[in-house]
Amino acid sequence: MTPPNYYYGPVPQSAIVIDAQHFVLAFLFAFVRPKIFVNGWEVPHTRWGHNVILVPPGNHHLQVYVPYYLPSRVGPAELTVSVHPHQPTVVEYRAPVWTFSRGALGPSPQPWNGFGIIIGVVGGMVLLGLVFGLVPYFLLA
Repeated sequence: MTPPNYYYGPVPQSAIVIDAQHFVLAFLFAFVRPKIFVNGWEVPHTRWGHNVILVPPGNHHLQVYVPYYLPSRVGPAELTVSVHPHQPTVVEYRAPVWTFSRGALGPSPQPWNGFGIIIGVVGGMVLLGLVFGLVPYFLLA
């Protein structure tokens, strides 16, 4: 099987358009680029935002993740899409908010996976800070 063609311009007739996004507070993701694979072939020069990939009509298997330090693959996601002649297939990838969660890949809009875990961790830290910050005042009173 031959690798797909890659195109960076107006949307062609038969293509997959992957809109890759990361959460605004996950600013470290801005320093790395998402890795996109179509049918096992890596798409070169990917970026956050719209990635247009020329493919022939038919079914294609997509894999997306963000390379990182620990773990080495953040937010892995897979999807099989059907590309029809003379129209682009648009999907959205959202990197997770929590590093150890899976990414979301599919039709727009996709959820921010791991957001609940972040709320729980930050809320727990605030609660512990309040408890241990107020304990000395109760002991001294």
